[in-house]
Amino acid sequence: MPKLFSIDSPRSTRLVVWSLTETEEELALTISRLEKTQRQRLSQLNSPIQRAAFWSLRHLMLEVGLDPLSVYYTPNGRPMVYNKGWVSLSHTHKYTALAWNPEVPVGVDVEAQRPQILRIAHKFSSPKVAPDQYSVEELTDLWCAKEALYKSADVPGISFLHGLEVAPWIQGMDHASGVIHTDKDLPCDLSFYRWDDQHLALAEHIK
Repeated sequence: MPKLFSIDSPRSTRLVVWSLTETEEELALTISRLEKTQRQRLSQLNSPIQRAAFWSLRHLMLEVGLDPLSVYYTPNGRPMVYNKGWVSLSHTHKYTALAWNPEVPVGVDVEAQRPQILRIAHKFSSPKVAPDQYSVEELTDLWCAKEALYKSADVPGISFLHGLEVAPWIQGMDHASGVIHTDKDLPCDLSFYRWDDQHLALAEHIK
């Protein structure tokens, strides 16, 4: 697996992104065991691409120094690490990403640009003038940011439109502030990375 890039953030998050080039069978060869909830997760994946991403993320865990057996899934589907902080996982057809922080919750999301996102813009972004005022690039950045906030929050059912806030929001920026609105507001740092047609957002909770 060729590593695309890795970053250590000022908030102690390790972010690693890999280019997914191997098959499911090739990736599974070097991972001998799975934790119980990992086996359950794997059994729920139907497509070869999803299963290849599953195995590649085990390799990313090794890359950041985590034992893949220390990662398990909650009933909500959130990956967790036994006694070693917070981990978040994401993948597209071409790339997989992992973020790990030993101190604070984190969330990561990677997405490819797709024009279909214009059809769901109203579900996660307040309209500016008209829906066609949004660009695909702008909406993909904003969706990634809100998905990363959602993963870090682990609050099932939270509204992407009203419960997850990105402000100030300026297209093309590398950093922004996020707020998760629950019983109390949870502030987060947001970082953005872009390459080819891919967008990635990292959310880190602020202590």
